[in-house]
Amino acid sequence: MQGIPKSIQFVAEVLPEAAPLRRTKTDETRPLSEFQSEVVQLATVLNGDHFLCRFLDEMGKKMSVKEAHT
Repeated sequence: MQGIPKSIQFVAEVLPEAAPLRRTKTDETRPLSEFQSEVVQLATVLNGDHFLCRFLDEMGKKMSVKEAHT
């Protein structure tokens, strides 16, 4: 690489595996938490779908984790 002193070497570092945060099996059929519903609402605004927020607010209460993910 031009312009980089020879004294600087780039070495790829192997990171350790991350420990899982969840201790239980995922239940994708459960309803969204209040926080998850708010994240869905935020995503609609950021995508420009904010005119549907009232509709999605009601849907967020009925939506499962799996439905929100897709």
